Amino acid sequence: MNRVHSSISSFRRLPPAATAAVVVCLLLECIVAHVRPWLMDGVFQTVDIKRGMLVDSRLQEDVVFFGDSRAFSVQPKTIRRALGPKLVVSNYSWPFIGAEAYDMMLRAYLARKKPPKLILVSFMPEYLSLPGKYLMMEGEDVRRIRAYNQVPTGALLSELAADGNYRQIWDWFAYVSMPPSSRDRDRLLPVLKSLAFGKGIPEPKPWDVEMVRGMQTDGAYLLFPDSTATPYDIERFLRIYNPVKLHDNREALGVFERFLKRASQAGIQVRLANMPIPEQTLEIYRKNGVLGRFDELVGRWERDYPVFRALRPAVYAYRIDQFGDFGHLNRRGDAKFQEDLRLLLERSLEAGIIPRAM
Repeated sequence: MNRVHSSISSFRRLPPAATAAVVVCLLLECIVAHVRPWLMDGVFQTVDIKRGMLVDSRLQEDVVFFGDSRAFSVQPKTIRRALGPKLVVSNYSWPFIGAEAYDMMLRAYLARKKPPKLILVSFMPEYLSLPGKYLMMEGEDVRRIRAYNQVPTGALLSELAADGNYRQIWDWFAYVSMPPSSRDRDRLLPVLKSLAFGKGIPEPKPWDVEMVRGMQTDGAYLLFPDSTATPYDIERFLRIYNPVKLHDNREALGVFERFLKRASQAGIQVRLANMPIPEQTLEIYRKNGVLGRFDELVGRWERDYPVFRALRPAVYAYRIDQFGDFGHLNRRGDAKFQEDLRLLLERSLEAGIIPRAM
């Protein structure tokens, strides 16, 4: 008690200017924290919406979709058209944060909600074709920061503790301890610059507005709706993630199996429903042995985990002009994909691959 009293007394003894500066800084941090959702770009705003849905115990889904940013466009209404109009469906796909995301998201879901009847999951061949450092959360700062912002805290820390990854727990603590103005500096500075030059508060970018509107109305959206990819995008992808070949990524595959085990324990049916890839990428995977190894892996999971089945083809391709970049569909590709997904789900339901209890 004396120590607290001493601290308060010391604060009172500060010169008026210093006291005013402290108050102004605290006020600024409170304002930044309050307007943080407004400072976010479209993707982060939609992630914030999904995070809220994920921990909302009043929202009890029948079917959920798990995947990375390539699956942002999976529309819940497409799934309802195929499996049943009264089903409650949500797309929880996230900006890529590593293979750990699947189990972390399921942990977070089950902490607040009853198990869904079905998880449709996109787990792409890249988990075999890319070097392991690109597939795990600790590989890059950007993936860690995404995880710290989008994964509910309990699930995130439980996953890191289960891995014995205490360094990342410390990194998380250091990140969340930063003042809001430091965490969001890159988004805050353009606003302050605009105000300083008398231009007022910048208008939201049209594509950010479209993303948020799509999430709010359809539960899905496109990242690059009006872009058209070229073979150069594939070449650039290969240069960035070199070497693209068959890798023994046991750690990444192991954490996905942890997700399958958790789903099995909860009695949740899991169906692999992958996104399309460009034709050029498919040919590369065929030549370097990734396709064959991926088929073997999926077959083993089907044998080892009775709740898991693949909707085939598990790997398939679209033309390059149906993509906005090396992996995300544009409007043309999305129109084809929604219809292809509906037909695939309907056929799987008729064949008994998806239980009729849906």
